[in-house]
Amino acid sequence: MKNNVKYLLLAIAIASVTGCGLLKKYNNEAKAPEDLAGSDEVVERTIGESSIGEISWRDLFCDQLLLDLIDTALVRNVDVNSARLVVKQADEALKAAKLSFIPTLSFNPSYSYDGGHSYSLPFSINWNTPGFGSRTNSLREANALALQAADNEEAVRSMIVAQVAKTYLELQSLDRQLEILDQTCEVWQQVCDTQRALMENGKAYSPSVNQLEASLVGVRIQRVDTEEHLRDVEYALCLLLAETPHKVARNPIGSFNVPDAISIGVPAALLEKRPDVRSAAREVEAAYYAEKISLSAMFPSISLTGMLGWTNGGVKITDPIQMIYNAVASLAQPIFAGGQLRAKYKISQFQREDAANRYAQAILKAGNEVNAALRECKNAAGKEALYLSQVEMLQDAYDATAELMKNGKAAYVEVLMAQNSLLEAQLSMELNRLSGRTSLINLYIALGGGV
Repeated sequence: MKNNVKYLLLAIAIASVTGCGLLKKYNNEAKAPEDLAGSDEVVERTIGESSIGEISWRDLFCDQLLLDLIDTALVRNVDVNSARLVVKQADEALKAAKLSFIPTLSFNPSYSYDGGHSYSLPFSINWNTPGFGSRTNSLREANALALQAADNEEAVRSMIVAQVAKTYLELQSLDRQLEILDQTCEVWQQVCDTQRALMENGKAYSPSVNQLEASLVGVRIQRVDTEEHLRDVEYALCLLLAETPHKVARNPIGSFNVPDAISIGVPAALLEKRPDVRSAAREVEAAYYAEKISLSAMFPSISLTGMLGWTNGGVKITDPIQMIYNAVASLAQPIFAGGQLRAKYKISQFQREDAANRYAQAILKAGNEVNAALRECKNAAGKEALYLSQVEMLQDAYDATAELMKNGKAAYVEVLMAQNSLLEAQLSMELNRLSGRTSLINLYIALGGGV
């Protein structure tokens, strides 16, 4: 018995000395590059201590109907609820990992009759560790996966906030486009009536009236297509809300403006703010501990078992010498599977390297998204003034051409071209405004907002 105890303690001491690195905690030393979002003039002028990503989405969006829709989506959306269930599963796995340190207790009663009654009421206690540091690293891995699940849930919530907001803004933009088309139809109808009156007085020909009326029909067809697209977008929003298709209440579109100064904050803040980047970091951490678990499997496992119970012969306790003998015998087991264990360890190393590469890619992706969204915001704001000027000039040109046509000094073709150019500019300006609003939301999400 003394020799067995000596060998057991010696094995534990060897495992403790050689396997001390197995208990080393993961330390993420990755840092965001100073020029993560780029180094051009637009980006350099926006870097500051604060970030618009730190603003709550309730403060970013001032439309109460939009806020209500976002609240509904965060409660009912299928993707959000699925992510929430994944978090609960990860939490249960973490609890199980914590309880794995506790010995198992089992009760196995038996009864037999062989000329006489015989029964046994044994309680057995078993404590088993598959390898040095394995349970500790399993617990740390489970904790990293639980945190990753929470980060993924935040990422999904942020995505839903952005999708609902952008879809709502698109509906408002389509409402505005329908207004422009209705106004165009109304004005164009007046032009057709004027041209028909001129034809009846012998000052115009029927082909001009037909051409103008055909153009009016084209605008009406465009309106039908726009209204159909509006319904599709409306139903897409209902899907985000997990509701059956219905008309979505919304306020008229507000004035467009991009803040003069948009602060994106310091690059390092992206590593802490963006849930997808944090999730990628958790994946590396989990892979790190999975590698340690694979390495632990090559160390001897220790198993201690005790039994206490009652039989019809009295109390029985197992021989302690046998317990130690079983524990020592299990120390040699990993040797026979060394090839498989080494292969699994190598695979876990490759998986950790792959996770680290994906984390680096997530950081670069975050910087690219910030850069792209920021430039889109600036471009949309810069084009707004140009579109306003263009629409004003084309409106004046149309009014003047229409007046000349009434006096017989301009051909209908000139009026037709002027009206089409005006309509195209008005719709393009509205699309640019939608692009500006959408890019501002993209920038907000890229900076870790919406959580």
